[in-house]
Amino acid sequence: MHGSGNKPPGVVPDKMMYMMHDLKRINKFAQIPIHPISDPFTTLFKKGSTMPMRVLTAMENEEPDLVYDAATQIWHKIWSHDLDITDPAVITDALAQAGISNERAAYYIAKTQEQDIKDKLKEVTQEGLDMGMFGAPSYIVRQDGHDDVMFFGQDRIELLCHHLGVQYHGAAIAGKK
Repeated sequence: MHGSGNKPPGVVPDKMMYMMHDLKRINKFAQIPIHPISDPFTTLFKKGSTMPMRVLTAMENEEPDLVYDAATQIWHKIWSHDLDITDPAVITDALAQAGISNERAAYYIAKTQEQDIKDKLKEVTQEGLDMGMFGAPSYIVRQDGHDDVMFFGQDRIELLCHHLGVQYHGAAIAGKK
């Protein structure tokens, strides 16, 4: 959001109030436990998510098949349990729940300080900005012989699936992976 100049929902009072009500609707509809964060300013804007994003970036280089499960577990830590995803213990627990040993988790956490990991995350972030991304979740679809296509928002998953020619089974089913 910072790179695109977009304002996060937390700084637009009416949008924040709406989102609190909308979370309840999403929980019921998607059957995915999303809960308000107790201190969104500190959690989202002061602490942010750079460290876990660097962990996932390091994992992408070495164990790409585990990134989805690791990202999902980290997401649950913040959005289902209101935990600090910049805390190495919280990240370690999330990775353990994704099937990654504590030793490997420590290894990935240590890699967050390496310049090549920092640079790769900056590169990927800039790539998103260059595609026109302005918030999360955003998706870039890349297919040989076609221009890249961006989709924004969890409410556009159906359109993304249609674009790819795959059936969408609904959020409640998709969320159970």
